[in-house]
Amino acid sequence: MCFLNILYLIRRGLVIFLVTVVTAINAQVPTLNSQLAKPVTSVSPLEKLLITNAGGKEVTVLDGAGKIYFQSASKPVIPFIVGGALGKHTVIVLGKQNKKSTLFQFDVTASTSIDDGGTFKNLFSVLKKGMYIYSDEGTESSMTWNGKEMHFLVSWVLDNYNTMKGMQYFSDYGKNLINVMHDKQKPDGMIWSFIATNEAEYYFETAYKKYGFFMRDGNAYFVRQPVENHVEYCYVASIYKCWKASGDDLWMENLLSSASKALDYCVNDSLRWSSKYQLLKRALTIDSWDFQVDDEYTPALGTGNPMLVDYYKTKFGVFYGDNTGYVMACNDLAAMLDYAGQKEQAKKYRERADKILQRLDALAWNGKFYTHFIEEDPSLKRKLGVDVSTQFSQSNAYSINRGISREKSKAIINSYLDLKNHLPKGSPGEWYTIYPPYPKGFDVHDVMWQYMNGGVGGHVAGELALGAFENGYENYGADILKRLLDIGLKYGDGKRIWFAYTGSFPDPPRVHYKPVDISKFTNTNYTTELPGMPVGKQTYDSISFLIPDPSTSKSATTVSDKEGYAKNVTIDINDTARTIYVLHTGMGPVTDNIYAELTFKYADSSEKTIYIFKEKHLNNWWFPKLKNDFTDVAWHGPNAQSASVGTYWTAIKNPEPNKKIIALEISAAKNESIYNVFGITLADQFHYVRPKPESFGGPDNWAAATGMSALVEGLAGVTDDKTAFEFPVVAPRWTSSNTDSVNVTIKYAASDGYVSYQYYHDKRKRQIRIRATGGGDKMSFQVLLPEGVKPLKVYKDNKPISFEASTIERSTYANFSVGLPGVHNIVIEYN
Repeated sequence: MCFLNILYLIRRGLVIFLVTVVTAINAQVPTLNSQLAKPVTSVSPLEKLLITNAGGKEVTVLDGAGKIYFQSASKPVIPFIVGGALGKHTVIVLGKQNKKSTLFQFDVTASTSIDDGGTFKNLFSVLKKGMYIYSDEGTESSMTWNGKEMHFLVSWVLDNYNTMKGMQYFSDYGKNLINVMHDKQKPDGMIWSFIATNEAEYYFETAYKKYGFFMRDGNAYFVRQPVENHVEYCYVASIYKCWKASGDDLWMENLLSSASKALDYCVNDSLRWSSKYQLLKRALTIDSWDFQVDDEYTPALGTGNPMLVDYYKTKFGVFYGDNTGYVMACNDLAAMLDYAGQKEQAKKYRERADKILQRLDALAWNGKFYTHFIEEDPSLKRKLGVDVSTQFSQSNAYSINRGISREKSKAIINSYLDLKNHLPKGSPGEWYTIYPPYPKGFDVHDVMWQYMNGGVGGHVAGELALGAFENGYENYGADILKRLLDIGLKYGDGKRIWFAYTGSFPDPPRVHYKPVDISKFTNTNYTTELPGMPVGKQTYDSISFLIPDPSTSKSATTVSDKEGYAKNVTIDINDTARTIYVLHTGMGPVTDNIYAELTFKYADSSEKTIYIFKEKHLNNWWFPKLKNDFTDVAWHGPNAQSASVGTYWTAIKNPEPNKKIIALEISAAKNESIYNVFGITLADQFHYVRPKPESFGGPDNWAAATGMSALVEGLAGVTDDKTAFEFPVVAPRWTSSNTDSVNVTIKYAASDGYVSYQYYHDKRKRQIRIRATGGGDKMSFQVLLPEGVKPLKVYKDNKPISFEASTIERSTYANFSVGLPGVHNIVIEYN
């Protein structure tokens, strides 16, 4: 057996390297051209290999781009670490006659992974599963359009762009929607909000077509949500992100004209541009939501009214998020134009961005964050139940990563930290869609503390964490990611981050129950069928009922379309109620879906009717088991024919809670069902249902993607100074999370661009050690040091190199660069 002192990588939960050990080569390390072990054919970056029995004078290893990254004099056993560009690597031997020959070839592949053996390995898993929650391909939407199969991360431009932030490291599908929207862009530059191929097209065609916001193309249709003013900037930013990941210059340059037209549309169309403020405008929505407010100032524009806008009738204002997003997109477009050699065009968009940001700051910045909405008409006095000037909306977190000043970013982060210390009862975090929510104006579409009206955004958490990492609040960024893992495990079974969570869990209201005496309106007896049912005052799930006593009256009010039964019965109420509770049961064929109609007759002579449905309000009386938020089994027991029969209670919201109810008319359904009412109770509050922790609305893969972006770009710190990681920047911030050992590989799905590093923090020796490689030309490092220390020396491959120390807030970084290709061992010593 052959032994040799070698440089070896030991993995036992911790990453420790630069250690010389004595080991048996055939038992520990994969070999190339070896007789001692099966030769390896495919490996990953930073794996250690041994070249055995090479012969000749010198051995050289070329990477996938044909560049030399390792050389050694020939020896019986030559250890080396895999690095450089992905693809086919070649081992070349220089013979005694200076003749080169290929000894061996092997494939080097990489995939995105983060593994610390604990917290962030688990977070990576939750986020990745969350991005793939809708399909194994990571797509939320797939459709066959004009005979062609199409796959989209999400079929909405806004959602697709935000989902790309994390999915760019796993899938190139984000580009598909951009290509479609480019091909179908309107001549004026407008971009459609989404594409679909389902029955909802008839609604959108009816509501939007006459305004120019609907287009049919074969079996698909394209829709622009009229109130939205973010679609164009998301489109342009998506082009930029796809280009950065792919390095496809030709593709990018072919879309520059379309991108310019899209951004120009926003400033040229008076539906999108405020001539008063010289900023982007929209009707009042909650942040970037596509439903506008419903109050006395909202014009009646017909079908689709919550989304529709009119040049002259709609009351517009400035939403800051449209503008910070537009500023970002202008700068993205300028960078692409610069790269394509269109310097003057680039200058135009860069100057436009600067001017818009200056005007926005002067109008909407309140010293702590951007004010949610500024009305064009200051005389409007909306009655929305909240001081809108105090509302803190989610696009503040997004704006941190859109190029606003560091001082404003700090102020926004501090506002979130303050909110974290003053959270409402039961809140899972400070990442609100808007806080405080609207009590009025949006309740038709979104109740308080849910979704966009005061929900806690899973999609906001990652965006805020990324901004914290980039602005000297690294500990806060790491804290957010740890809490994101907690809610992913607690509420998402370890495989989902919900788009939104319930924002608060207020105490249930105190309810006054007022049972109605229905004994004067009873018409049947069920003493045999329900022999053990209690009568008189009874309480089920805290709801009081007054059940008629069959010894003094009939036991139930019954209606049926069958012969021998009353077709309808009217019960006097003469009172107000927000909710009525009905104690009832039903009989009839399983095919009958409706038991009865319940009509509210009001003091103003108006009426409202609801239907009593099977599987919603009750089921048949035998073997009762239905249970939902508004219905449950009240009483059950045996009779002579069945081991279990029973009744249900159901909460029914009064359709007109502010009107006095004169009577309730119970009418039979036109079928074979028999419907029986045993009690009616009035309540002065709406029926309370404790909200689920998870809310609704928005694609959950978007939420996971922003978390993945924060983990990759923020904590692992891998970003791109050019395209396809040709000039990557590596800013590991693991000291902020007390993570001492981690393996990181980040690869774009659209190219072979990647970065791979192994990180180890040796607190005893006061060193940070990094082994790194990549497929680009140069790698810049910005390494976060522990709090309160300064870098003393930096070594690259055992030789000292120059470095600079920089400070952001109270965070200190050691900054330096290394050339590629190759594998470099970095040691940073601090005091």
